[in-house]
Amino acid sequence: MERYEFKHSDRYANKYKKSKYIFVAFGIFWTIVGIWKIASGDPTFYAFFFLLGGPLFVVQSFITERSLRENFLIIDDTGVKLKTGRNPKQALLWNEIELISYANQKIKFTFLNSRQNSINISRFSFDDRTRIKQIFKSASTEKNIRFQ
Repeated sequence: MERYEFKHSDRYANKYKKSKYIFVAFGIFWTIVGIWKIASGDPTFYAFFFLLGGPLFVVQSFITERSLRENFLIIDDTGVKLKTGRNPKQALLWNEIELISYANQKIKFTFLNSRQNSINISRFSFDDRTRIKQIFKSASTEKNIRFQ
């Protein structure tokens, strides 16, 4: 079996890059408004709200970019390695999987010990979702795993 690698951020890279700059600009604007309100002698709740909100926009944009950059799905001979969202990295081994089912853009794994796990693949492009489904279908026949 070949090694297949998919990344979530490939689809969102250009879309998010624009919104990141908007969040940074918005954060700088809010910080300047907060400083201006305090410097003009109006230290109200709104001035501190603007002063604290600005850096939060900037930090949020970098945190979101980092989490999108780290998302991946790797399918190879040993099993499936993945990281989606803010979840930790996971490794699913083929010899532990009893059943693979695909429904509603989710791939659900049932293990030999009746434990279950699922992967949400809705963030991938349509072509990638179709290809991922085909890869799991062929891997299940190759590894003698039931596929629904």
